[in-house]
Amino acid sequence: MGNSMVGDRATSFRMLDGRVRNLDGHLRRLGLNAKSEKMFLSELRRQFQEFAAQGNDAANPIVYVSGDQWRIMMRPDRPFESLIMVDAVGHLDERSRPLIKGPDLSWLSTRMEISRSRGADEGILVDRTGNVVEGIFSHIVAFSDGQAIVSGHSRTMPSVTAEQVLSELRGRRLDISVRSNGFMADELMDAEVWFLNAFSGIRRVAGWVGKNFRRYTALDHHDSNRRVPDYRSLNRRLWEMSDVV
Repeated sequence: MGNSMVGDRATSFRMLDGRVRNLDGHLRRLGLNAKSEKMFLSELRRQFQEFAAQGNDAANPIVYVSGDQWRIMMRPDRPFESLIMVDAVGHLDERSRPLIKGPDLSWLSTRMEISRSRGADEGILVDRTGNVVEGIFSHIVAFSDGQAIVSGHSRTMPSVTAEQVLSELRGRRLDISVRSNGFMADELMDAEVWFLNAFSGIRRVAGWVGKNFRRYTALDHHDSNRRVPDYRSLNRRLWEMSDVV
């Protein structure tokens, strides 16, 4: 496919030993026809085998799609932390197409640079009322009063990783509460919070960075109604369910 193609949609993920978490979810996001999908999977497999032959067991591919034309960029793996600090100063969500991954990636990258300059690992997008829509590059799940809370905001992008995580939580009989207006920032700071994405899986929020403060979450907090799974074991479970390309 032409190297100049940016595409009107995209997906990206971590590929480990030739496996991808929720590969079907990424294929649905790409929306390729059957012939193009088969060719894409064959090329993804070939490129990863070349990458692995150079001594790499993991990679971070990004796939750009326009119509049924696609392009793979096989990017190197990179380190990440499972416990993160999040920028409490929200970025006004100015994405042009918030429900589709791809068109706003460059703009989101500039927001991430700002949050990292403040000492955070991730940031949040907020609407004009100040409600939290989602993370810059992550879907948010919060736990409070024995429930898992997710955003049903009209600008929250469907998450490939959240598909599997929420299914696992339901399987463990945890109630899921959908907030149609997103989250309030204060409630996130008072809850156990996970940031989900297809590269780093589940990351747990260790604390929040503000203009004049660093507020840490009580990671050992327990209450009588708490049935929150261990995020590390659920991360392992996601890789156990991963698909061989």
